[in-house]
Amino acid sequence: MSHHSEAQAELVQATFPFDIRREWLPGDVKKRKVDDASTRKAYAARRVFEELWRGCCEGRLTPQDIQDTFFKGTSDLITYRESWHAGRYWSVKAWEVARATNAVTKNGLKAEHVLPRTVALNHALGLEEQSEAGNFVWNASFYCMVTDEENDALTRAGLAAVGNVSNPWERYSHNGSRIMILDVEDAQGRRLIPHAEREKLKELKILAPWKAEYGQRRTVPSLAA
Repeated sequence: MSHHSEAQAELVQATFPFDIRREWLPGDVKKRKVDDASTRKAYAARRVFEELWRGCCEGRLTPQDIQDTFFKGTSDLITYRESWHAGRYWSVKAWEVARATNAVTKNGLKAEHVLPRTVALNHALGLEEQSEAGNFVWNASFYCMVTDEENDALTRAGLAAVGNVSNPWERYSHNGSRIMILDVEDAQGRRLIPHAEREKLKELKILAPWKAEYGQRRTVPSLAA
C-alpha cells in the first residue's frame, strides 16, 4: 500500500484531463510568486471586501451594495485565485466528461461554488471582526467542477442558494442531487484533496476512490483534413 503525502505534489505527468501547467497547480497561495496575476487580484479583492464589510457595519453601505459588488467580481476573484483549471475538487462525472472531451473549453462543466455565495456573504456580514469576515470569505470561496446535469439537480432540489457554513459539502449529499467527489491523486499517488476536506466527504459518504484508469487520457480522434 503506497504512502500518501498531504503536501502539494509536483505532477510529473498529466493526471488531470488536460495538460498540466505549473501555474495551474493548486497549492498554498502564500508560497506563490508575487507576480502571479490571479493571486494578486485575489488579495486585492479580499481587501476590497473587508472595506465594503466595514462600510456596511458603519451604515455607509447597505447589504445590497455589498451583494452587488461581491457577486460581480469580488467573490470570483477570490474563488478562482489559482485559476479554474487548478481545482482540487471534481465530481466523478465531471472528470469523466473532461477526459472524454480532452477538456475542451465547451465541455458542459460548471465550476460550482461549494458554499453558495449568498450564504457566504450573509454569514460574513454577521461576523463582528473585519479580519474574521475576510478570513471566512477567503476560506469559504472554493469550487468544485460538476456537470451541467449535477448543477441543475442542485437547483431542482432547492439547494442553489442553500448551504451549511460548517460543512458546505452537505448539500452535495442529498438524495436526488447526490454528487460523488473524486479523491484525485497525482502521478505519484499523492492526493490533492486536503485531509480535513477528505474527512468531511468521507463522513457524508460522497468521496469516490481514485482508480488507475482515471489517470489515463482518452484518445480524441483528430479532425479529418
